[in-house]
Amino acid sequence: MVFDIDGTLLNSNHQLDPYTLKVLTDLQSRGILVTLSTGKTLPAVQELAHILGIQVPLILANGSVLQDASGEMFHCSLFKKELACSILEELQKLPGDIGVFTASDIYITAKDTENIQMMMKFGKPVPLLVNSWEEISKELTNVVKIVEMDIEHIDRLKESEDHLRGVFGNNISTIKALFFANEILPQGVTKGSALKYLADKLGIHSAQIMAFGDGDNDASMLDYAGSAIAVSNATDLCKASADLIVGSNDENSPARFLDGLFRN
Repeated sequence: MVFDIDGTLLNSNHQLDPYTLKVLTDLQSRGILVTLSTGKTLPAVQELAHILGIQVPLILANGSVLQDASGEMFHCSLFKKELACSILEELQKLPGDIGVFTASDIYITAKDTENIQMMMKFGKPVPLLVNSWEEISKELTNVVKIVEMDIEHIDRLKESEDHLRGVFGNNISTIKALFFANEILPQGVTKGSALKYLADKLGIHSAQIMAFGDGDNDASMLDYAGSAIAVSNATDLCKASADLIVGSNDENSPARFLDGLFRN
């Protein structure tokens, strides 16, 4: 069973309800494997993964990283440095802010903007401020995703996504994971591609997988999973990929659905 975190497993205050914890703990005691699938990196979800007792690799950075809760790397998709530099050069021509993610850190060139403040609401790690991208030249070989944020001009983001695809073609993947941000990922990377990779390594068929999500970035993993569940607060794209829509994340709906399913 695979769960998106924010908007799905956690409530709107980014909190794990004790009831959800109990249900997921009970599932694992039955021998069912449970993992998380998120746009976040390990520092933001490590504590949650430990609380939940997750034993299999986590899907992180929207599929770029597969890493277990202890930090051991299972799989990592990286940009080539030249491509990362070209993307950053293109994004610097546009309004908004940029976040550069490695598996462990976030780098920014602007501090305390509305975009950065919004990003920090989603948890660790605290972004590291740099004067220029050249300052972290060595780290640009370890980039797992690049995020373009523009909360003041949200309507522009679709145009920007189309522009980036026009410039870089199939060399990148893009997704609007948050309402105020575009995410640029290495070629072919999605939550769905990472879930397939993980399932193949574990010897699990897609029909044996149940996935829960709420965002556009969850649609690919719902498409892959044998049973796809969207919460009622999900985006239209996510709902279109679901076999079933349950209540909202604030109603502990994934846990309530599973509790009822296994009780029956």
